Amino acid sequence: MTTRDSLRVTAISNGQNICAQHIAILATVPEYLIEKTIIEDLMVRIETAKRNNTRDNTPQAKVKTIAFNFMINTINKFRLRASVKANQLNAVGLESALTHPISNIRVIDDSTSATKAESLKEIMKTNLGILTNLTNADILEMENAILEFRAVLYSPQFASKNNKTEGTMLIPELVKEAQKHSNLVGRILLSYIPEATLAWETATRIGKSTGVRYISVAVHFAEANSGLQIKNVKATFTDGKNTITKFSTVRGWVRISSMQQGSWDLTYEHATFLPGTKTRIVIQPNKMAKVQIKLQKIPA
Repeated sequence: MTTRDSLRVTAISNGQNICAQHIAILATVPEYLIEKTIIEDLMVRIETAKRNNTRDNTPQAKVKTIAFNFMINTINKFRLRASVKANQLNAVGLESALTHPISNIRVIDDSTSATKAESLKEIMKTNLGILTNLTNADILEMENAILEFRAVLYSPQFASKNNKTEGTMLIPELVKEAQKHSNLVGRILLSYIPEATLAWETATRIGKSTGVRYISVAVHFAEANSGLQIKNVKATFTDGKNTITKFSTVRGWVRISSMQQGSWDLTYEHATFLPGTKTRIVIQPNKMAKVQIKLQKIPA
């Protein structure tokens, strides 16, 4: 596993830990439970692929054929079911998109086969609301079949001359898929529990190859009377030697990473609010200082 993929897996796990802290609420959200199950399955498969990475498991043409047939048969099974439902609903365009003869996928090159299989899966996934004879589990089964075929397909010449294994080739695909579903979980979490925004963004933020990047300080600017968040507040931090200036986001946040340890002073200003100062903000290694600032409007 590459360093980047390892960092992504760590961030995904961190995000799941944040969700666990709010499980009493999230457990009542069906969309979250679906995404949670998908992520857990992918994380197990990533761990399995990592273990397989130590084995000399050379994919041969026979293995590729088996994986190819499994992918085609899986897509075809659900495509046929979906096309029947589309016909019953008189959804002519959808039925037409789903009734391509499976031989059209078999006779073209392997890479295009996987792409066409992915397209058919996406058509079914997009129309899952009306294709009531399909489920999210069926979509996941198709996604897994495509991932397995691509894992073999991307093995150089279907052999691992340098002891590269099926697991090695599969990991990037699995991590990418897990990251996609983790992002969906983030949307759900922030929709139902907006106060978890900072914790989620901090836990799931990926840094450079040196590791996960920690936020040193997070300041939230809001109007004193209404509590509305304020964007474009100019925030200037100084510790007597160093000076950092940033502007608040549309959600009213200013976040700064990798600040020097010690005591910092903050001054802030905005065109329509009174300026102010917050002194002695203590910055510690691998810990985030959180500051709430309530601004008063400039009198008319």
